[in-house]
Amino acid sequence: MRKHRTPKQWQTLVDQQRDSGLSAPQFCKQEGVGYASFCNWRKRLSAQTNSGTSDSGEAGFLDLSSLMGASSTLQQRQGRVGIRSPGC
Repeated sequence: MRKHRTPKQWQTLVDQQRDSGLSAPQFCKQEGVGYASFCNWRKRLSAQTNSGTSDSGEAGFLDLSSLMGASSTLQQRQGRVGIRSPGC
């Protein structure tokens, strides 16, 4: 029978696996957790942690002014932003 786990429970499992020293397949077998489900949740939780949001839909911004030299220009085309420096 399948067990429903909350995101908090999945995060606990991901943390336990990381600290266990076991590979993900070994940990999942030991804990009776589906490997594919574990991988999907690990990826989902990692994306939330790395983005700093939990699917809030808010845009994030990064100040790039310190990366731009005196002759660099900031360009935006079709929704993409790039820095152009002489010689590039």
